Amino acid sequence: MVVDGCNVGWAFTNNVRFSAEGLKEVYECFKRKGYEDNEISIIYKHIPGKFLSDNDVAIIEFLEKINILVTR
Repeated sequence: MVVDGCNVGWAFTNNVRFSAEGLKEVYECFKRKGYEDNEISIIYKHIPGKFLSDNDVAIIEFLEKINILVTR
């Protein structure tokens, strides 16, 4: 499963700001459906840190650590 993380991140807040919480929700949704980590890829364009909350940074770091999030 490949997900466009930029669209998800912006749509999660109705295009007000990028939110990594949307990425986390997508990941958790596919896990609940039985997907393994190696079957999930979230691709997103790097968002500069000044636009991210501390929570966003923590989520992004977690998803990168488990090789789910791919920056393009």
